Amino acid sequence: MEKPYLTPIAPSLGNPEALIFIDGSLSEGINNPHDNPHNNPNNSQWWQVIRQAGWQGSIYALWWDRSNFSPSLEHLTQLETDAIVYWHKHKNYIRRVGKSYLPKIISENALTSVSLMGFSIGARVAYYTMRDWSEAQIQLHNVLLLGGTIRRDAVRNWASAASRIEGKLINIYNCEDLVLTRFCQILEWDRSPCGIKPISEKHEKIINFDATPWMKTAKYSPSNYLSVFQELVKQGYWQ
Repeated sequence: MEKPYLTPIAPSLGNPEALIFIDGSLSEGINNPHDNPHNNPNNSQWWQVIRQAGWQGSIYALWWDRSNFSPSLEHLTQLETDAIVYWHKHKNYIRRVGKSYLPKIISENALTSVSLMGFSIGARVAYYTMRDWSEAQIQLHNVLLLGGTIRRDAVRNWASAASRIEGKLINIYNCEDLVLTRFCQILEWDRSPCGIKPISEKHEKIINFDATPWMKTAKYSPSNYLSVFQELVKQGYWQ
């Protein structure tokens, strides 16, 4: 697999902090454009949504190799009982991207203050980066998880992970996320992930935000999250 790297998306508008977007979209069909590992992050329009929500810092996208990993529901369904083995094989790489690769990349790019925004499986990458953060000279500020494919109970030691960041851990969940629900059913998860329900562990830095009222559909779309981000800013959780 190719090593992950950062792609600059938009320069700072005055705020020295950098935001790193980590995609990892689930999809219903195999041919979803997000499954292409060489997809240009500009095409996703995520950065436009982030800007419209008021972000003034620089924006980067983390590219990580998904050429051998298709998280589509169609593909997982075709694998039948092998879907669980397939997931366990690739989740180790996901952990390595967050724990080892991303902190090193941030240091190599001379970023001094960063926030992470992890979407779907990308939220797992952000979680492992936060949990194992040890870069003393770099401030890890806020971590936003959207539709996270991570267990929400105390087994993940959420409070300990959140204590490593300077700002807030904002878990954005959607109780009506049908794609994530089906993903969990295929993998026989007996507990809801944080993308569907709140993180159960309490900590002063953990914010659970129910995005269900602001989501127009259960489909993944940048435009669906604009009103969510705007509400976060309005309530003072972000910025």
